[in-house]
Amino acid sequence: MSVYCNTIYYICKGIYYIMSEKILTNKEIIEKLKVISGSKSASELARKLGTERQNLKSYENKNSVDLNNRMISLLIDNIEEN
Repeated sequence: MSVYCNTIYYICKGIYYIMSEKILTNKEIIEKLKVISGSKSASELARKLGTERQNLKSYENKNSVDLNNRMISLLIDNIEEN
């Protein structure tokens, strides 16, 4: 029963989050990931992600907010709460 309640809780929380104004921009996502990962620079974060700094810069400059932003924003919010 408790597993079921936890699942319902996280689904409801996710729906609330998606409908709220807490969707992060790509730049905000990169900045928060630097903090969470303990990276001092975009280059260090890129290394930890297994990519090039230029790829992070391209992602940061992308203006559209898509489903990935929503999912990443939800995950970051959960990490920051705990």
